[in-house]
Amino acid sequence: MQDAPLPPLGHVPLRYEHASFSDKRRPSEVLIAEDPSIELVCATTRSTTVDVSKLQEALLALPEERWSEAYQTKHNVSLRRPFHDKVGVNKIISIFSDNHLEHVYLLPEWTHWQPLVLPIFEHLDIPLDRVVRCLFARMPPNTLIPPHHDNGPWVARTHRIHVPLVTFPEVEFKSGRDEATMQRYAFNVGTVVELNNAAKHSVFNGASGWRIHMIFDVLEHIGGHETDTLPTVTYGISLHEYPLHSACCFM
Repeated sequence: MQDAPLPPLGHVPLRYEHASFSDKRRPSEVLIAEDPSIELVCATTRSTTVDVSKLQEALLALPEERWSEAYQTKHNVSLRRPFHDKVGVNKIISIFSDNHLEHVYLLPEWTHWQPLVLPIFEHLDIPLDRVVRCLFARMPPNTLIPPHHDNGPWVARTHRIHVPLVTFPEVEFKSGRDEATMQRYAFNVGTVVELNNAAKHSVFNGASGWRIHMIFDVLEHIGGHETDTLPTVTYGISLHEYPLHSACCFM
């Protein structure tokens, strides 16, 4: 268990169609520059009772090759992020969308992981047709992703959800309105945490093992696409061949 408090129970408020009270409508550092007294929700706990044992077992049983960029490029779809690639973060992507959430794609890996992932969505009462991105991120030992916030139109319209699958007491995940107010929160196996990714956040894996999270983005309301008609992407295609450019961070 990580020596840090769980985030408070609840949801991070999103921008609604005719309102402007979202905690994610703009980067938190911009909001507090305009109004230093503003109160922002930087992280919440969605659940403390999710069973991830089968998914955890399946991920730990994967051969090392399965996490490689070469394998994912050939058998799934590649998504390159220069900083993540530099520090060695591995990704297995099963659902992804473009920057404006106009196109959502089921990728080849989804077929394999769907039976293990859908029960988690059901536990959280999240229909599949609200999920616009879903992946597994594996972070190497002794690695730091420094404070940052995510950018793009999709940020204000989606809930960023983390499901810890393999983690350690030495992992330090921090979030805050700005770098000066960042505090550590526990991301323990069995919990589900929503992160305000418009707020500053960082993670340090100080352990000797790889940290693995399932990370997915969820629309507040159904976005008009139906899961049985979502386009699929063929093996070995780069996401950059589709209209999917976005500035996102999966950590």
